[in-house]
Amino acid sequence: VSVVLCLLVYVYACIAVWHYDRSPSSGARLRGYRPLAVAAMFVCLFVIIRGGASVLVISACIILLTYPLYQFFKRSALRPAVLTQVADE
Repeated sequence: VSVVLCLLVYVYACIAVWHYDRSPSSGARLRGYRPLAVAAMFVCLFVIIRGGASVLVISACIILLTYPLYQFFKRSALRPAVLTQVADE
């Protein structure tokens, strides 16, 4: 299960390379990594699919159960920045 979850994070990172390559600040720096990111993404998806149904179900349950916690921590991380901004005004 942990391997599948780590591979999912890696797939998201590959998508990020593809996405941030479009930004003007990245220039051509990331463009050379696009083919590698696509290949890595396909390898990760292949391993995830070959992992078996039970592993995928457990991984999906973990993701679904922890997603609300992520939203909670994401909001709490934003609070200090908002408070600092209000204090500066």
